[in-house]
Amino acid sequence: MPAEPTPPPRTRSSTVERERIVSILRAAAEAGLLTLDEADERMATCYQSQYRDELAPLVADLPDQGRGLVPPDPEEQARERRAGREAIGGHVGFVIFLGAILTTIWALTGAGFFWPLFPLGFLALSTVFHVKHRTRRERWRAHLAAAGYGPGDFAEYRAHHCGPRHHRGRWDHDYSHRSW
Repeated sequence: MPAEPTPPPRTRSSTVERERIVSILRAAAEAGLLTLDEADERMATCYQSQYRDELAPLVADLPDQGRGLVPPDPEEQARERRAGREAIGGHVGFVIFLGAILTTIWALTGAGFFWPLFPLGFLALSTVFHVKHRTRRERWRAHLAAAGYGPGDFAEYRAHHCGPRHHRGRWDHDYSHRSW
């Protein structure tokens, strides 16, 4: 007889997550969605909570869980942009370094045809794809931030905003009859 599966362990909440919920509760009180007593009570509960699943009920009755009440953190956005620029800069630096090595080898061997053109072309293409991916990621994160979602809320966003029910009309077709 198989043993019953154990539930997954609970995930502890961080101070940043608690502060984010408290800022949502403050904004909800300022907007008149919560009374001051109710907001104070929820904030106290938030600061006493230890696990993530204890935080969700505190904002569950607010419109869109209060996400639209708090603007995104500009410092965090600046850090993400800086990290993206550093990653792309590292990629470009690697391509230049490898290009210099390949060109030096070509010059020292005296080969007539400039064969480093092919690896350098692939490296340049990888850099273009890296920049494109970073740009798309920044736009996606800006979209999530405008909707009030934080960095750790991607799974929750997908659960509510992705899939066939959300895209009704675009994904109506049933392709199960195809044999490919």
